[in-house]
Amino acid sequence: MKAVVCTKYGPPDILQLKEVETPTPKVDEVLVRILAASANPLDWHRMRGAPFLARLDGGLRKPKDPRLGADIAGQKDSRRERGKAGRRIRSPNRSRFRLLGARRERESVRVAL
Repeated sequence: MKAVVCTKYGPPDILQLKEVETPTPKVDEVLVRILAASANPLDWHRMRGAPFLARLDGGLRKPKDPRLGADIAGQKDSRRERGKAGRRIRSPNRSRFRLLGARRERESVRVAL
């Protein structure tokens, strides 16, 4: 699977398209095939490492998590049959999600039971 990653802070030129491992959904998650992703101020701030105080949580010299993207529109790719309490997981076939990692082909998304 391909993903746009940010391995160091800086201008948009530092973004790289890399081959990454497909995420495996946990018990209370579904795998979503990302159809569209938006660019928003959160991505810009994370890419630049600004404001500087945000680096205390996200990594001082380079990002701890290289994933970018927060808003996606996607389609459910696969799902687990049962959630934590044994209840069936139901989610819409197409939906909008807010998450970290929208610049990928697929992402695991937590489902409310």
